Amino acid sequence: MIHLALCNDLSAVGRCSIAVQLPVLSALGIEASPLPTAVLSSHTGFSGAEAEGLSDFFQRALSAWDRQGFRFDALLLGYLWDSGEAEALLSYLREHPGTRCFLDPVMADHGRWYQNMGEERLPSMRALLKSSELAFPNLTEACFLGNFDYPSLSKDLWESGSSFDSGRKRAEELLRPLCELLSPEGKGLIITGIEQEKSILNAVYEKGELTLLYGERVGEGRPGTGDLFSAIAAGSRLSGSSLIESAVLSADFIRRCIKRSEEGGEPPLRGVLFEELLRLGESGIRGEGRDGNDDIFKDR
Repeated sequence: MIHLALCNDLSAVGRCSIAVQLPVLSALGIEASPLPTAVLSSHTGFSGAEAEGLSDFFQRALSAWDRQGFRFDALLLGYLWDSGEAEALLSYLREHPGTRCFLDPVMADHGRWYQNMGEERLPSMRALLKSSELAFPNLTEACFLGNFDYPSLSKDLWESGSSFDSGRKRAEELLRPLCELLSPEGKGLIITGIEQEKSILNAVYEKGELTLLYGERVGEGRPGTGDLFSAIAAGSRLSGSSLIESAVLSADFIRRCIKRSEEGGEPPLRGVLFEELLRLGESGIRGEGRDGNDDIFKDR
């Protein structure tokens, strides 16, 4: 069985991070060992959340794994509390060549840094990107990593919903230099959740080739969807799926989760009702029995 170390925060309320990734990876047949980078009473979309970084424990746990003889086929990285955790992971990857790394560079969204984040994070995040075979930044994170102007690019991509050629050109301008930051063994990048008027766009760049995946935009934005995307995409890649197949699988499952949450009246801050779909087992992620309106279409 594939064994993956899952490094992300643990938020007690709000369906995000480790709380959603662990069951999804299990459903995909991946043994996932969670190593929290921080613990939170809830995700920070709720006011008054309490948070505690675990940087010292995190670094000691990585060392303990070596003493105990534990080995992992891959790492899936999400929210990091501080640069110390990033440096510890970079050291771990140097000491364990051949360990595959999947990176969700959790730093920012909608043009703004998250709390406890800022430009000082960029050097260590770029170094992790270089050590990764696949990364899943949102548009803001991709712009910050690639020194692109977020307001201009997001406006162009929003308006390019009616102009495929324009959207492709702008996406390529961003993705090509970002892929150059990946390791020589790097396989690609997926910029996730790009909002357009009627669609959600995921831009997939692999070995010089760009594919734009458009899906129906349903409901409101909800926390935890990026965590679901990275877990499903990483799990399916480790199981042998292509990058495009992994991206389609992730986006389709998230869209169905959002639809189910809207139908069930779940408040957006509580995340998505992914549990109801997981009750079907892997077939729930694979999408068996879904209605015919959920197809993702490429390069429209």
